Amino acid sequence: LDFPKDSLFEDKTTTDFGWHVGGGIELPISPMVKLTGDLRFIYLDYKFNDLPDTVGKVKVDSYQVSAGILFYLP
Repeated sequence: LDFPKDSLFEDKTTTDFGWHVGGGIELPISPMVKLTGDLRFIYLDYKFNDLPDTVGKVKVDSYQVSAGILFYLP
């Protein structure tokens, strides 16, 4: 997408690298109901170049935990 030179938007794009790794479990509590759980590690290689005071000080890597319940219809 190209913006005119006098536009308020920057005319550049960047690609940042990141990945996720995780695992989960389903525990049946009845033939039609399961409890679920998931743990995921998220890595983002983001440098915060637009905020010079934060370079090297802010980490965006994180963990995500989710839980749920599944109901199966007959």
